[in-house]
Amino acid sequence: VSPRIFNGQPADKGQFPWQVAIHIPKSDGLHFCGGALISDEWILTAGHCVRGIVLGSVDLEVDDPDRVEVNATEYVLHEEYDPYIFDNDIGAIKLLTPLTFNDYVKPIALNSDEMVSNISVIVSGWGRTSDDPDANITSQLNYANLRVISNDECQKHTSVLTPGMLCTVPDDSIQNICGGDSGGALVADLFINPTHVALVSWYKMCESDKVAGYTRTSYYRDWIKRVTQV
Repeated sequence: VSPRIFNGQPADKGQFPWQVAIHIPKSDGLHFCGGALISDEWILTAGHCVRGIVLGSVDLEVDDPDRVEVNATEYVLHEEYDPYIFDNDIGAIKLLTPLTFNDYVKPIALNSDEMVSNISVIVSGWGRTSDDPDANITSQLNYANLRVISNDECQKHTSVLTPGMLCTVPDDSIQNICGGDSGGALVADLFINPTHVALVSWYKMCESDKVAGYTRTSYYRDWIKRVTQV
């Protein structure tokens, strides 16, 4: 199941300059994911998200001079990715040409420390805004305020949880990830030192206060460095 954002707020232009839209051609049509720019050449995303990149926009349907559309030259999937339980759900995409950064396109720092629970975080994406399977991907970038919970607490609400996963619940209202948000960054310390602490992986229901699952950045920091040199 590919997550998306429910009941989020519209993002301002340049608020999430690392946010990437990934268009993936597949046999059953075009698949959509999110991702995060981590250098001028590399995007971090979920293991099931690859190819066709858009950066710099908050509205995908409006002509935008600050939008950057680039192609990927290669992608790397974690060698132990398990699509059945979303374990090791992480991948990296290398761009065909290096980017030039500006106010609307810039990378995000990666977290290397163990996350503490009960901190406020933010997630952004263009994913669907309801549990309706026929709902479309939104053109407007939205974000939601969430709270990290401990893996011990998360384990009470899900059957499978591995050390490389991280869980959140809505912070102050029913907001959640929902389809199309997979691979997007979960961010701490947005206003002072934005830091990528996890990436969107799985969810229970988006129109609810149920837990949602992410791939923990710090757990895969060595893998990211080995693959991307970032």
